[in-house]
Parts: sequence; C-alpha cells; structure tokens
Amino acid sequence: MLNDGERWVLELNKQIAIPQSSLSQHLSQLRRGKLVATRLTRKLSITRWPAQ
Repeated sequence: MLNDGERWVLELNKQIAIPQSSLSQHLSQLRRGKLVATRLTRKLSITRWPAQ
C-alpha cells in the first residue's frame, strides 16, 4: 500500500518511456542527491518526489 505522495516505480516507468535500467540509474542519482527517497515493499516505491 502506498502512502500519500508515493508512486510505484513500475507505474513511473509506464509514464516515462525509457528502459527500466535507465530509470534505475536516474533514480539512483536522484537518491544520491536526496531528491527522492525509496523504500522496499513487495515493489519498490518512491516515497518522496520533488514538487512540480
């Protein structure tokens, strides 16, 4: 179950038409820059996303 503001990585991957490996690399860079946070559930979810 997702909390408010969280997104499934798989859903994000559907919205952004790039290969999963490329998305993972981008998310890794965003995590290092503390722009997003992730948590492990049965699926990986993004717990913090920059305001748009």
